[in-house]
Amino acid sequence: MTSTPHIASVIMPLNPRKEMLLQQKDIGYPWNPNQWCFFGGKVEEGETPEEALRREMGEEMGHAKLLENVAFFGKFPFYDVSVSGKHREGVIEVYSADFVGNVSDIRLREGKGFSFLFRQEMDSYDIVWHNRKIIYDYYDSLLLKP
Repeated sequence: MTSTPHIASVIMPLNPRKEMLLQQKDIGYPWNPNQWCFFGGKVEEGETPEEALRREMGEEMGHAKLLENVAFFGKFPFYDVSVSGKHREGVIEVYSADFVGNVSDIRLREGKGFSFLFRQEMDSYDIVWHNRKIIYDYYDSLLLKP
């Protein structure tokens, strides 16, 4: 029996200094525990990726009003293995956005922490492997813009 591929919708918020906001998963989370990753999550049945993104922002950081200029960046395949050995694979729909609030406006409701990170410092963080590649592709695309 073939399972339905997992579809996730995630966001890459940048502040005016071009630091990206990432969250750190709880140590007890079954997928990529203690690693840094995007905010976002699974697209539920009947939801569009954009609706899922707004819902996830409310669930994870308090609200989506901290983000402006949300733009689709791309679709990327992913594959994960949980700590119990369960496999999941699918597609991540990735969006970029401008972070327009204050750090004090974030009400972290999932995960162990969050931080704005410069691209140069990300090499020293344990970032989920498929998120890391997308992050690097995104920063490379910013260098190509006039």
